[in-house]
Order: sequence, then structure tokens, then C-alpha cells
Amino acid sequence: MAQPPTADVAELAEVSVLVLGVPGCGKTALINAARGLAPTDPHAAPLEVPPAPGPPELHPDPTQPSLLLWERALVPGAEAWLAEADVVVVASAALFGPQEVAVAAAAREAGKTVIFVRTQADLALHTLRRLLGGGCEAREAALGALRQACTHALHSLGVPASPALFLICSLQPHGLDTPQLRATLLDEAQHCQRLLRRVLCDFEVIGVREAAELQEAFELGGLEAVVAWLERGLAAHWATRLAIAVVGPPGTSTQPLLNVLRGLADDDPQAAPAGTPVPQPTAYPCPAQPGVVLWDLPTSAPDTLTTYDIILILATAAFGNSHMELGRVAGKHGYFIRAAEVLEEEEAAALRQASQEELAALGLPDALVFVLSTRRPERYDFAALWEALVRALPEEQARALTLALPPLTPALVEAKRRALHAEAWKVALAASLAAAVPVPGLALSCDVPLVLDALTTYRHALGLHAAGLAGLAARSGTTLSVLRAAVLSAPGRGLSRELVQGLLGRAAGGALGGLALELLVHRLPFCGALAAGGLTFRCTHALLGHCIEELAEDAHRVLCRAFGEPLPTEPCPGQG
Repeated sequence: MAQPPTADVAELAEVSVLVLGVPGCGKTALINAARGLAPTDPHAAPLEVPPAPGPPELHPDPTQPSLLLWERALVPGAEAWLAEADVVVVASAALFGPQEVAVAAAAREAGKTVIFVRTQADLALHTLRRLLGGGCEAREAALGALRQACTHALHSLGVPASPALFLICSLQPHGLDTPQLRATLLDEAQHCQRLLRRVLCDFEVIGVREAAELQEAFELGGLEAVVAWLERGLAAHWATRLAIAVVGPPGTSTQPLLNVLRGLADDDPQAAPAGTPVPQPTAYPCPAQPGVVLWDLPTSAPDTLTTYDIILILATAAFGNSHMELGRVAGKHGYFIRAAEVLEEEEAAALRQASQEELAALGLPDALVFVLSTRRPERYDFAALWEALVRALPEEQARALTLALPPLTPALVEAKRRALHAEAWKVALAASLAAAVPVPGLALSCDVPLVLDALTTYRHALGLHAAGLAGLAARSGTTLSVLRAAVLSAPGRGLSRELVQGLLGRAAGGALGGLALELLVHRLPFCGALAAGGLTFRCTHALLGHCIEELAEDAHRVLCRAFGEPLPTEPCPGQG
């Protein structure tokens, strides 16, 4: 399981803001104002000093050390620095022209957040107020006119509607839109740092043993041996075996519970048929994790219970001697499920208490009882059952169960998100080293089918495939069209080879990918010798991480539409 990033790694979580503008437009004054510094402040960058040739000049934020502002003149070659930035600020002391719009378009194409700033706005406002007659009303009218003129200039040059635009007064750090600009930069920094922390946590899961095995494979067999090691590990990871038996006394209908735990509607072609007693153990693999298999058992086969990892003993009425006998055979692997209709929470609590008392009277005082409703499975004890099973299982099986179950609660969606992030580096590394397919328009090659397979698996794990949405619609009483409308991301709506290639193109050159590569080389030294593979790893890891986040957000929105669950305000950090 992941640990918090070490101090030396955490220091890498810096956010870069690149400020671009033609010489003399007031970039240095803008940087001082954005940092809340007056020109006379000892931490302020000196004005009227010609920029030195070479790389951009660095100006750290005095109160937010991880926020770095870089100044660069908008001259030929400046676009080369876009890849190093998280946020790009395009500054102009006049109406924005083709040069500013072109660099902004290149930044957006590289996946960067773009902000437009009209510098020296106080001078333009002074002129406009004189023309409008002075006074407070004239000031507001002048502000509106200048903002409208800047927006119109951007729109006329093809900038999309509603660009992020701020007017600043260079000599007054708290005037005009400067506070809003600073707040926006800090918000962007927090967003980027959340993503950076996820990248850091991803690489903390590369344990010493795994790193040593990868390095040894490389030394003995080169990159082919490393790829084989990764592919074996990924195949074993997704094929982790977990056998869950569902059993009850004669007359107990186990099929609804089997279908709920697999995230399927009762009329799905893969669903367990209702009302049919099984003459022999019948297997029902989970669609999202086929190695996790639910078994429908006949009551006449209690002696076979010890061959299963988990035994769910189902009661649709009061617990009796038959349940007690099944529980004694199941031992510590047994969990008692009390099926219920839709109840109030107080009624469910009373039913749970009564069930525990029934089992205690039968000689099972320590039995674990969970109240579940197959009509509204997200209620009552579904989350508690998942948590209890995860605690009892070995790590790999716990992960497999988490990915196999339907995402019926926000906590389960978050656990799935963390589990998927923890393995993204392996997929990215395998795809970059295999480098089987050149990506059109990019100077890199990638095993696109491997990435496509991984994203398809992620989409299934988060319940966004057709059968998963249909099953959730059936349980929640919501229409399928309503749930589909909550899926907004491109990978959530559907996956194709062309989509993956396009996402790889947008991920190329991203700053987060650069951090990922730096951390990878720190853990796995042989990767430092890679050229195209290193670039592909950057892009692929950034793509996978971004898609996992988008798919998880889709899953949260779907839950909100289905059950009215509130969206989480902050994702859980790291792999727990």
C-alpha cells in the first residue's frame, strides 16, 4: 500500500506559471502585482531592468513557495517553454493581437490553462474616464468599455468565448482585478498540486522489491525482459482469483443478491436467472474483474464451503438452525446477510439488532450481520460489508474485490480511483517500452491496444459501461438516459483507438509527465537511458492519470443522478 511521499520527493510538487508578453508590456510589474507586492517591496522584482538572455527569469511567490512565476519575452522561440509550464499568462499593454493569440492557442493545444492579462490598464482607464466626464459612474463605464474591447479583440482573432481576462494596475498591487488574478492563480496551483500529489503517490507504490526485479530483468534480458515482467504482472494483477459463495436454506432466492453484487439488472443476459434452484455450484464471474467469481450454491453442498474465500449466508426471514449449521462450516470466512425491503434507517438498525440476537441464541454470538436491500443496494450495510471483506482479505484479493463490486457509494468510487492510479505506471511503462505502434503526428510510438485495454478496464471498474449503467438504472429507479447524460468525459462515453491517439497527442509535452519521468528514473535507473520510450512514458502516464480522474468524476455524477449522493468536495489522497 502507498505511503506518503518522502520529503525530497514532495519538494518536487511545484507549480509553474509562465508569464509571456512582448518587451515593454509590463510583465515584471504584473508578476509583482500577482504576488501581492508593491514596487518598493524588498521581494519585488526590479522594474526597468532589461531581461537577461537565456531561460525565463524565476520569481517565487513569497507566501506560496511552491508557486513559481517565470517571466519570458514573447519573441521567436518563446513557445519552446510552454511545455515546462502548468499555467500560461499572456500579457499585453494594448489590445491583444495575433502574436498573443497564437501563443495562447499553442498553450491550449499543449493542455495548459491560459489566462489573459491587460497590463497598464490604469493608463487606459484614465483616458476613458476623461472622455466619459469623470466620476464613479464614468469609472465603472470605463472599466466595462475596456474589458469589452479586450474581449472583442480576442474573439475577433478566434479565441473561444469567455476567456479568462483580468485588468491590472501595475503600480497598485491590490487595485482593479489583481486580487481576483491572484486568487485564480492560487486555485490553479492547488488543482495542479492535487494532480502532482497523485503522481507522487503513484510512484510511492513502486516498492523496493519491484524496482529491484525490474532492474534485474533489464540487466539479464534488456528491455524485452522488462516488458515481459510488466505484462506478466499486469495479467496476474487483473486475473487475481477470488471465490465468493452465496448460499441459503432451501427456498432462499440467492439470484437477486448475486446480480446486485455483479452490478447487473435482473434481466441482463449475463444475470443469474431468478427463481431457479441450482442443482450444483454455478459460477458467475464479475464483469469488471472476471477473476472474482460469485458462486450460487445448492443447500445440499455445505461441505464444499471451505473451498471458498468468502461465504455469504443469506436469510430472507429470521435466522434459524440451517443458517447456524452453514455458519459453523464457514467459520471465519462466513458473513451473514439479512435481505430486506426498503426500510427506514431506524427499521434497518432494529432488523440488524434482532438478527444478531437470533444468531447469538443459536450459539453464534460473534457472527457478523449485514442488512442489504436488493432494491436499493446502496443503503444500509453495503459499504460496511465491503469494508469488512477488504479488511479480512489479502491485499491483492482486497483490491480485486474493490474493482469488481459496482460503484454504489462515493467511498467505493474513491477506492477504485486510488487502486487504478496505483497501477497506471505499469501500464504506461509497458506501453512505452513495447512501443509497437507509431502515433500519427507525434515523434513517439506506443502500444495503443494495451492503453485501450487498460482504459476499457477502468471504465468497467467504475460502472460506466452499458451493462453497469443499466444495472444501476434498474436498482435506482432512474432511466438509463438520465445516467448516460451524467457521463461527460470522452473516455466515459466511449473508447476507440482514434480517441487514445488523440489523447496521447494532447498529453505530449505536459509538465506532469515530466515529473513522472523524473520520479521513474529515480526509482528505476535503467529508464534514464531511454529516449523515445521516456517521452512515450510521460505522455501515456499523463493520459492514464487524467482519464482515471475524468472517469471517477463521471462515476460520482452518475451516483448523484441515481441516488442523490453528494459529490465529494476533495478526492481522498493517495492509495490507502
